[in-house]
Amino acid sequence: MARKPKPLRFPSVDALRAWLRDSNDGKEIIGAIREEIESRRDRKRVLVLLHADGWVEVYGDANVDVHMALVPNDDDEAGAEEVVDSTLPRRFQDMIWPNQMGDNPGLIKFLQCRGLSSFAMYKMKEALAILRELKG
Repeated sequence: MARKPKPLRFPSVDALRAWLRDSNDGKEIIGAIREEIESRRDRKRVLVLLHADGWVEVYGDANVDVHMALVPNDDDEAGAEEVVDSTLPRRFQDMIWPNQMGDNPGLIKFLQCRGLSSFAMYKMKEALAILRELKG
């Protein structure tokens, strides 16, 4: 059975800084942190609010192109996709349909939305009332 490594302990902040700067493990950790920071810095934020009554709000950082398309409610899924294909601007088409490998690089999150149940609406209103009460 493999032994658990002992946790690292440093007598001072300066000793930790020196370990991060000079050791291979420390350099690897710093490199991973820098990569994560850079990748987050380059990403633009988009917030989509879906209201229970069907209203949709989209907010985004500067320099974000957003196109919203209505997919017809049709039993023929291929027909609905054909309608979207014919109306979607060219620069957005490669975002939605799967590529030759079968994956979809443009899909960030998939969420199936249906009307909120009356219980869910009650819980949301209850939470809102509590927040308002806390604000005074």
